[in-house]
Amino acid sequence: GGSVYKPYRGMASISAIELRYAVDRYSRRTKQVAEGIEGLVPYKGSVYKIVQEIIEALKAGFGYAGASNIEELWRKTVFIRTKPRDSRDIIQKI
Repeated sequence: GGSVYKPYRGMASISAIELRYAVDRYSRRTKQVAEGIEGLVPYKGSVYKIVQEIIEALKAGFGYAGASNIEELWRKTVFIRTKPRDSRDIIQKI
């Protein structure tokens, strides 16, 4: 058995730009120079375990907020504007 690889394409690569242009042929192609990279990377297996970890982290976050679904999380969320100084104060207290 040989090694298994999968394609990697950054969103600013030539093929990604061409794909977006091909999907919407009526849009004007504005970006002419590729900034992203593309190539082959070794296949490391399924993303199933990683997705499960993300799901568990989201469930924990919902629990911290006292929410059981996304709508409840939206209702209970309060955004607080802070300054860089506030972040330093919080870190020092930890």
